[in-house]
Amino acid sequence: MESNFKLLVHNNSESLHMKLMGDFGVAAAGILMKSLQKYHQHFKKIFIHTSCLDTIETAGTKAFQHGYNLPDDDINEIVFTGEHASPIAPYVWRVL
Repeated sequence: MESNFKLLVHNNSESLHMKLMGDFGVAAAGILMKSLQKYHQHFKKIFIHTSCLDTIETAGTKAFQHGYNLPDDDINEIVFTGEHASPIAPYVWRVL
């Protein structure tokens, strides 16, 4: 199945905002992980907004929760927001 996932990224001062759109599957989980690895050292706070997701695939959430590999000491704060935040966020990260 071809994914219609999109990730929009913008920053303001010391925070980065990532807006997830479309379908969150295994490919989307990989894109999100690569983006977090790319940006996590450059911002004190990263917000991952999930309200614009259409569907959440269980395989995508499992791939993200078991595949992210950011060192705990490098993470300042990563916050998931929106109605789909809880199923996606690893239990160690904050959900609003």
